[in-house]
Amino acid sequence: MKKPLVILIIVIVLFCGAGGLLMMQRMSQAAAAAGKPKDVVTVEKGEILIRVVESGTVDAVKAVEVRSRASGRLSRLLADEGDYVEAKNLIAIIDPQETEFRVRQDRAQLAGASSGVARTEIEIRQQRAQLQASLQQAKMRVDVIKRELGIQPTLTKSTIEEAQSRAASAKHQRETLVTVSHPNQRVDVERALADARNNVENSRREYLRQQDLVAKGFVSGRTAETAKLQLDLDESRLKIASSTSERLDQQQRLELQRANDDVSSAEAAYRRALTGKIQDVTKLREYEQAVLDLEKARASLLQVPILQKAKEQSASTVTQLRSVLDDSLRQLSETQVRAPFSGTVSKRYIEVGDLVTALSTFSPGTAIVRIEDRSKMRIMLEMNEIDVARIREGMKAVIDIDAIPGKSLTGTVQKIAPSSTGLSQASASGGAVSSDAVVKYTVEVVLSSTLPQIRTGMTAKCTLDVVKKASVLRIPIAYLGKEKGETFVMIAPVEGKADAKATQRVIVIGVNTGAWVEVLSGLKSGEKLVPPTYSGPKRTGFIQTDDEEM
Repeated sequence: MKKPLVILIIVIVLFCGAGGLLMMQRMSQAAAAAGKPKDVVTVEKGEILIRVVESGTVDAVKAVEVRSRASGRLSRLLADEGDYVEAKNLIAIIDPQETEFRVRQDRAQLAGASSGVARTEIEIRQQRAQLQASLQQAKMRVDVIKRELGIQPTLTKSTIEEAQSRAASAKHQRETLVTVSHPNQRVDVERALADARNNVENSRREYLRQQDLVAKGFVSGRTAETAKLQLDLDESRLKIASSTSERLDQQQRLELQRANDDVSSAEAAYRRALTGKIQDVTKLREYEQAVLDLEKARASLLQVPILQKAKEQSASTVTQLRSVLDDSLRQLSETQVRAPFSGTVSKRYIEVGDLVTALSTFSPGTAIVRIEDRSKMRIMLEMNEIDVARIREGMKAVIDIDAIPGKSLTGTVQKIAPSSTGLSQASASGGAVSSDAVVKYTVEVVLSSTLPQIRTGMTAKCTLDVVKKASVLRIPIAYLGKEKGETFVMIAPVEGKADAKATQRVIVIGVNTGAWVEVLSGLKSGEKLVPPTYSGPKRTGFIQTDDEEM
């Protein structure tokens, strides 16, 4: 309890002693100044300098965080912090197994689609040849029947025999069609349809099984996608088999109808031949039928353009799959991460075995390393609005780095932000503008040269002489007065005159540094000034100075 009290008493005594000493000093100064004139200053030339000093952090002008466009685990990392790498140098390798599997799948799909296009091309040539042959046959038949119309009387007898033979042949063909051809075709189509249905059922079960495995995390989603693709393919084949079955029904009905027509036609021809009276009419009907068949043959040629369109559609699928394969190959090449430019590895973000997320539109990806080109460094400054208004791009700066004492560097103001940091941050975040009293702007100063010791993040002080005038007329700011919007000074009275008084003179000033002010007109070098008389209210307080009472 006694020790703090003793300390308090000592502090009070020291304070009182210092106050008394100060009062005695000011009283002696006032007594000495009673018979002396006020402070006089001579107007002379000197330097006007406004200097802005701001600190910031050192950073590389060109720096990038290297990311991969391929996903997977990092299998190798060939660059460490502090290493210098050349442009295109291999710095990391992503495990390519998954991407290689995707490439093989895409190649297989592309090969299948290409085979489909080639098969369609063969079908087009085959159909074109068959339909052109049918058309030619129809033309020949029309020509033959036309000639027969001219020689009908002569051919009556032979026509009866031919009609009889044709009727028998038509019946035999119909019998063959009904008992042999159609059953065989039906068996083949039904077998293909049954196989297609079985394949679809098997693929659906496999797809459901793969989905269950994916849900349990036993396999990747890619396996389920492959099963789904196989299911879609088998369903497409089932549709083709069903369509083939339907076409077969229609074709067999048409063939049977045609066979029945042939039988009926042959029997009718035979009857007409027997009667011999309506032979001319019958031959005319045959001619009309031949012409109709010719038109049907011409119409059948339209199947070729349909197949051509199907081929074009398949070719589009091939093009699409080729693009998918090209993208997979690109992703495979992206598993080898290379340096975008020559520089120093300043940061390593991940280790071997870490999972790397691909860079995409929806994801920034995983940063692997940071590379900096330290041949050109910069300093990012946060300047207040008053200082920013004084500087210009291209202005020179003297740079002192705290970590490298005694070594000053030079730089140039490269960029001045058009908006304040608070406004930029508010725009980026979508929030309100900050209400901070100090408004700051980002200023970029680029070093003219660099040193090996300089590292990113070091603190540096930048000194910029925003105004520097040598040998200009100047006076201390304390000798300046303002009255009714004009600036004036007090000219010192002439020495030796007892009644001489200071006179007021209006002047024009220029740059104001806060300590000195530039005089543009109204004064000459060598003139003497005294401080303006203080015209404000009388100061009162514990201690007063100059001529006022204490």
